[in-house]
Amino acid sequence: SLKFAGRRIQLQIIDAVEGKENPKFRHSLYPGTHIFVVCFSVAKPLSLRHVEEVWLPEIRSYAPNVPFILVGAQADLRSVGVIREMLASCGQRPVTTAEAAMVARRVGAVCYIETSPEVEKNVRKLINSAIASVLRVRGGDSSLCTIL
Repeated sequence: SLKFAGRRIQLQIIDAVEGKENPKFRHSLYPGTHIFVVCFSVAKPLSLRHVEEVWLPEIRSYAPNVPFILVGAQADLRSVGVIREMLASCGQRPVTTAEAAMVARRVGAVCYIETSPEVEKNVRKLINSAIASVLRVRGGDSSLCTIL
């Protein structure tokens, strides 16, 4: 649990990556989820397309009214020369903040946040945004926040 806006919130974070190859397992996690954190890698443009074409349709199918936050992970890799060169050799480039923010608005995300595991950049902001979104949707009437 953690303290948020003067209240003690019981936070449950579930990582659905384990269910990537097991849809039944993944789908079993959706009921009771208060907010989804949908991630892609800014260094892998195809992963953002998968968000729009695979993950969001699935989430909307199983949990149509649950809000979600779009997260651009590995933001630190955007400026790594070897990553940029590798993408350029395939006619691609890293996803820019502006591009991802535009996608977030278009698909109805609560917000767009970039993170970097190397420095834990914006992880606290992500968790706070998730909790605030859940409390806003539930009219402040919740002491439990399940994030998938």
